[in-house]
Amino acid sequence: MACVDSVSRSPQDNTAALNSQKAPSFAAELQAAQLRVSQSQTADITIVTREGDTVTLSSSKSAELSFATYSALGQAGKASASLSGMTAELQRSTSLSISFAGDLNKEELMDIRRALQTFQKAAHDVLTGHAEKAASRTAKLAKLDQISSMEADLMFNREVSRTQTSAKSKSAPNTESALGTATTETDSRHVSVLIQIESREISASGLDSATPVSA
Repeated sequence: MACVDSVSRSPQDNTAALNSQKAPSFAAELQAAQLRVSQSQTADITIVTREGDTVTLSSSKSAELSFATYSALGQAGKASASLSGMTAELQRSTSLSISFAGDLNKEELMDIRRALQTFQKAAHDVLTGHAEKAASRTAKLAKLDQISSMEADLMFNREVSRTQTSAKSKSAPNTESALGTATTETDSRHVSVLIQIESREISASGLDSATPVSA
């Protein structure tokens, strides 16, 4: 007669052994920066000739450039990885409209062209900080025999902003939570200039403000 021995054994508790194994530490760091430059310009010009003909010109243009860079570094135990890159984007728009009232002759067209060129150069002088040179240019409008009057408004706006962000995260061995810090700094600058020409006289007013913001 065969006999079968029955042997039973309780499961072994390895909880202490598992808890003795250390989880690897983890750390991550992120650096990012963005530069944004936006610029817009509008112009409204009305010219009346000596014979009473009228030319009206309206134009607007805008551009925005955005540039960003970023880099990230992560480490888990003895293993590490890094990532970096950059992006750039440019957007532009332009519009122009011209209307005529009357019958313009060759001489009027030539003086109108000279008047527009003078205004363009005078506006550039003001924007670059040469108001006296601009006034000298517009004084030459009086020499245009075919022009009776000229009214022009030009509005120029430019804004530059810079944003920088940094973030860090770190966890120690045998912990379930991570500690992290993040900071963001923004610095913006806005410039606005209005140029007006009326009855062959020029005036300019400007606004230049810097507003740093940090969070």
